[in-house]
Amino acid sequence: MELNRNFAIYSLANLNAAQLEELQDSINSEVLTDKMTTSNSRLAPQPDFSGRTLRDVYDHHIATRDEHDWMDPLYFIVADQEDWKTRGLLAVYLEAGLDDEDDRIGVGRCGFDMADTWGVNFSVANEDWMDLKEAEQHEWGGDNPYEEDEKTKDDGVE
Repeated sequence: MELNRNFAIYSLANLNAAQLEELQDSINSEVLTDKMTTSNSRLAPQPDFSGRTLRDVYDHHIATRDEHDWMDPLYFIVADQEDWKTRGLLAVYLEAGLDDEDDRIGVGRCGFDMADTWGVNFSVANEDWMDLKEAEQHEWGGDNPYEEDEKTKDDGVE
C-alpha cells in the first residue's frame, strides 16, 4: 500500500548513524517483521534526540511537519531504548481521542514489526487508538485502556 505521506522515525536512544539506518530498514522490512509493511516509515530529517525528552521530539515534529510534504503530520515513531528490537518502539498519534476528544495525544508501545502498520491503520481508519492500547497491554503489559472508564463509571447509586 502506498500512502501520500511517510511516518517519521526519531530516536531518544543513543544510536549512531548505522544503527538509525538499521532501525529504519527493520521497520520497513517484510522479511524481518514477518508482517505486512508498507515501507512508509523513514528517518526524520533530524532523527537524533538522544539525551532529550519525548516532549522535545513532539515539539520538533509539530514545528517541522509542515516543512516536509512527505511527513505524516499525525503519526510518528520513536525508539526510546537502544534495545528497540526486544523492547519495542513508541507509537505517537496526535489524534488519539475518541469522538469529541480528537486533540488527545496518544503514546503507546508496539514492536518494531508493527510500527509502520499502526501508522497505516490510523491513516485509513482501519484501527483506532484503543486497538493499539489493547495490543500494547497484551504484548507489553501496558495499562488497561478501559481502566479510566471503569474508575469514572457511575455505579448507579443516586
